[in-house]
Amino acid sequence: MPGDRPTPAGLSSPRTLLFDIGGVVIENVMFDELQRLTQRESQADLKAQWLRSPHARDFELGELNADEFANGIISEFHLDMAPAAFLAAFARWPRDYFPGALDLIARLRRTHRVCALTNCNAIHWSERLQTPFEQTFSSHLMGAIKPDPVVFEQVAEALQTELSEILFFDDSLPNVAAAARLGVQAYHTDGFAALQETVARLYLT
Repeated sequence: MPGDRPTPAGLSSPRTLLFDIGGVVIENVMFDELQRLTQRESQADLKAQWLRSPHARDFELGELNADEFANGIISEFHLDMAPAAFLAAFARWPRDYFPGALDLIARLRRTHRVCALTNCNAIHWSERLQTPFEQTFSSHLMGAIKPDPVVFEQVAEALQTELSEILFFDDSLPNVAAAARLGVQAYHTDGFAALQETVARLYLT
């Protein structure tokens, strides 16, 4: 570990840090926008429905094209808009890196291997998501998706490391729980402030 600070009890000294991207280091207004479009009161219900959505899952697995995805989501969520309009809006839901996120990643890369694992798709996937990290893994390219156990196993194999030697940060509790069951050192960090607090608590910088 960097410096002379102690390692918290029960935590090994991992060299590999694995970040989710949206909602952790990049602002994502997806559920705010879905709530506005559907005019629903509960954002929690929208999140649950999205996680159950076969069209969202298949698109993030790379198994649907954009038009199939748009038509499916419009039907599932009862959206009053054309597919092209939905896709144009959908493309804008991921915003920019949170202030300070790129600096944090750069500092961590001095002493750790810093990678990313994201449930993503052909519309949102871009070079700006990949550049800050040593290696990136996206569900739509892997054919595997969080929280399915196989996605974490594929990442560990690709990085030639043990699952127990990975420190994982994600804003989704199901993803964190799935990783933890496999022995990954997994932490729920909903937003960049939570990530900063957790990184500081674990003496990673």
